[in-house]
Amino acid sequence: MSKTYTEMKAQYAALNRTAEYIQNRINIIGRYLNEGQCRIMAFLGSGSSYSVAKSCEAIYRDMNCGAAASYASGDVMLNAERYAEALDNGVIVAITRSGSTSEVLNAIAEVKKRATVRVIAITCVEDSPIKDIADLTLELPWAFDESVCQTRTVSNMYLAGAMIAVGIAGKSVVLRRIEESVAKLEAYSNSIEATFLSLAKERWDSAVVLADGEMAGIAEEGALAFKEICQVPSNSYGLLDCRHGPMVVMGKGTLIIACAVKDGEYERKLIADLTAKHATVVTFTDLPAEFPNTYSNFSFGQELDPIVRAIALLIICQYASYYKALVKGLNPDAPAGLDAWIKL
Repeated sequence: MSKTYTEMKAQYAALNRTAEYIQNRINIIGRYLNEGQCRIMAFLGSGSSYSVAKSCEAIYRDMNCGAAASYASGDVMLNAERYAEALDNGVIVAITRSGSTSEVLNAIAEVKKRATVRVIAITCVEDSPIKDIADLTLELPWAFDESVCQTRTVSNMYLAGAMIAVGIAGKSVVLRRIEESVAKLEAYSNSIEATFLSLAKERWDSAVVLADGEMAGIAEEGALAFKEICQVPSNSYGLLDCRHGPMVVMGKGTLIIACAVKDGEYERKLIADLTAKHATVVTFTDLPAEFPNTYSNFSFGQELDPIVRAIALLIICQYASYYKALVKGLNPDAPAGLDAWIKL
């Protein structure tokens, strides 16, 4: 059995532990933020961590916590002078699996030369190099992926960042609802897994993930899973926004995973147009729904907060890419030319 699969299956216990860990530290994080200015909360990452940063930015902003941004650490490292003014008197939330990614460490160092910033780090390695430059470090070693392709690491770092935003906003009811939903993810995962081997045998050689709002960053990570795990070209777009150009290249040979949330009129029209193009369409909704001519509809069985909805969507992408790798005879643990973390 591959490490990738083992870590995918282990992410549910890890998510429960992360939810408890962050819940117990919300007050500490809040006190730290109150110690100084937080003119902007800037989420920073590379690769999968940058996708996580995008969703965390949206959650922080939509919770009315204040100004937020997300940055690719390589961009900030190379162009710190362009971002220094915007980041001055702000807080950087650095998201990094290893705590050793060169771009993240160098980006923080370059910004600190030019601006006054404080740093919160979210990482899955204890006592990593980022701990030496961060003011507050949140360590999730139980979520560390030994596989090159990240699965449980991504979902756990995302949950940590999202819960921080919710906690800062003082929405304790939402935090409890998130914890309750996270506890149901394993049963949801087990209920849908059997579908994916047959789905992988369908004739699709590209993939598209459609999702909106706070889920968009995680949908981007879901698309990245196809590139990394099963080496299938992939992209992500907003649900209805895919009509504005991308839909032209979707059709026979394309797997489309659409987070429709509900089966409203506009969602139904879009799904109908996609199936009419002979794409293999999988839909994800909170509550059971039927979309004609789709391959399958996965539903969670209850109304979800967008934060947990994103993780449920990510699980679909992980399963679809993993089983496609098996069907193609690829080793998901060893994608050619990809390293677990980047040292420049």
